[in-house]
Amino acid sequence: LRFFTKPSGSGLNTPRMVIQGSNGNVGIGTTSPGSFHANASNLVVGSGSGTEGITINSGASNYGVIYFADGTSGSATYSGNINYNHDDNSMRFGTAGSTTSVVIDDSGNVGIGRNTANSRLHVSDATNISASAAGAGQFAVEGNGYTTSIAMDATRAHIYHNSSLRNLSFGTNESIDMTIKGSDGNVGIGTEDPGKKLEVNVGGGNTDGIRITGSSANTSLIINNTGS
Repeated sequence: LRFFTKPSGSGLNTPRMVIQGSNGNVGIGTTSPGSFHANASNLVVGSGSGTEGITINSGASNYGVIYFADGTSGSATYSGNINYNHDDNSMRFGTAGSTTSVVIDDSGNVGIGRNTANSRLHVSDATNISASAAGAGQFAVEGNGYTTSIAMDATRAHIYHNSSLRNLSFGTNESIDMTIKGSDGNVGIGTEDPGKKLEVNVGGGNTDGIRITGSSANTSLIINNTGS
């Protein structure tokens, strides 16, 4: 079934929309929607020439919505969803029946696991996650089979990775200032290869190595050897 219009000044009808009899696929701007990927050819929009698009026109304080359903009741009607909130100009992505799994607010901040974002990337997870060999955390970066994670549990924050072959480094001004060795946990300040539990290398000059200050007369450095 084809729908035609006749452009002004033309004697020919131009096909604008087609419903294919063999499968019911609908094409707008194309007469062969069945030529596209079988998983996404039910509705094909565009001629393949120039810029094409679809507009959802919503109220100034309402949503523009696309739902992905796998049922006809409850959250199955919006198992996956994309929502644009015109009231606060935020874009929201939902999965597993959630209306907001990821949000991008009007300033470009991204929130994961929350409805708002108070920083450029704001991740929220109510699960307590501690450092583990699996490298799982609320935030993770994976490279070459290993993972660096940031996680929080009920008592502390963790920054860690799951490779004994890799050091954990902290730096400023594009240089490494402190290193925790992956093989033995030794900490180096001013050195990337500490040979002791704590090694401080101040380099040349008159730079202080370790300074302890305090308002109390009892400020001190205590070294306690409990071994034999």
